[in-house]
Amino acid sequence: MHREADLHADPRQRVLPRRDGRLRLLGAGGSEKVRLTAARMIEGKAEPMDELDFEYPPRERRWVCEFVRPRAHGLRTHEVAGRRLIGTLYLLPGNEVARNVVAHR
Repeated sequence: MHREADLHADPRQRVLPRRDGRLRLLGAGGSEKVRLTAARMIEGKAEPMDELDFEYPPRERRWVCEFVRPRAHGLRTHEVAGRRLIGTLYLLPGNEVARNVVAHR
């Protein structure tokens, strides 16, 4: 369900979603927050699924988003490792790992 993302290790880059569900960089000097828009493809068209707002706490060196939905409370993290984006979904409050994601550039 994940898509390859155009990400950079510099958290000061501004990142915006593209129509195809990927992310694009707009240049340095932007906010240390980013909105991830997820979509699924149905009959060749992108259908929106969810939006998550991530922050980049410099001490953690990873993108972090805590969210609450009717069926789940969780924490998503993503970190850049070379040409890969490594993500983990934790279910709260128990910190159980629910999903691991690796996207390649």
